[in-house]
Amino acid sequence: MRKKLLLKKAVTFSLMGVLAVSPVLIAHANPGAVFSSEISGGTQDTPDTPDTPDVPDTPDVPDVPDVPDVPDVPDVPDVPDVPDIPDVPNNSGSSSGGGSSSGGTVTTSSSSVSSALDSVMVKGVKVFTTVAGRYSANSVAGVIVTTPYSDVAAAVGAGTNQKPFAVIENSVCGEDSKACMMKKLEELKSISPEIVSGPALDIWLGISDINNNFTKVGKAARPIEFKIGIPANFKTDGYDYALIFVQSDGTTSVIVDTDDDSDTMTFSTDVYGTFTLVKGPSGSFAAYR
Repeated sequence: MRKKLLLKKAVTFSLMGVLAVSPVLIAHANPGAVFSSEISGGTQDTPDTPDTPDVPDTPDVPDVPDVPDVPDVPDVPDVPDVPDIPDVPNNSGSSSGGGSSSGGTVTTSSSSVSSALDSVMVKGVKVFTTVAGRYSANSVAGVIVTTPYSDVAAAVGAGTNQKPFAVIENSVCGEDSKACMMKKLEELKSISPEIVSGPALDIWLGISDINNNFTKVGKAARPIEFKIGIPANFKTDGYDYALIFVQSDGTTSVIVDTDDDSDTMTFSTDVYGTFTLVKGPSGSFAAYR
């Protein structure tokens, strides 16, 4: 027992000696003890506060999309063309020519109809009518009034709030009128057998008032000049042209061409009705000049 106590003390003494002599050994045995004894009262470094992360960049505000282009205001459509003037009723009796000789008042528009039918090509130049009206005769290459407007107005007796007005259309004459025309045609053929007939037109002049009432004129105060374009399918080189005129009372006559243009037929008249185009070899209508 005594030996064990002595041995324990000896070991204790040896350890104390070692600690006193070699602190390095202590460091190896207990590193924390060395730091706590060597750095008396030393506070351990507080670790740096981690950097506060940068606030993420505020994303750019997306571009405001372009405001869509304001669409162009659609073009204002052109005012529609004034429709063709309604047909003027034919007041002729079945035994007459193209219409009444002096009377009937009918309602129609007084606006001018703009079309190829109210113009005629004269030596390569398009010439238009001087008088407003209904020009619907498509069996020929146009028909125009060539007398100045003021002269026509005076000839038909147009007064205040009135104006001259023409109605020119493919003929709708009755059987009696056709019979009168054929009788005259046979008379012409007896002179020149090669004479043939072509398109027939109803031509009227009159007055249109402020209410668009149209009144035909039986006889104008002076002859009014007209020009008809000869249709291509009726032209013959070297031929002359004329008209067989049938008045509303059945009276017939031959009207000769007064121009030297083979593309047109020019004539003047102070009475109106149905006019049939005829043609024949040069000189065929000399007796009617």
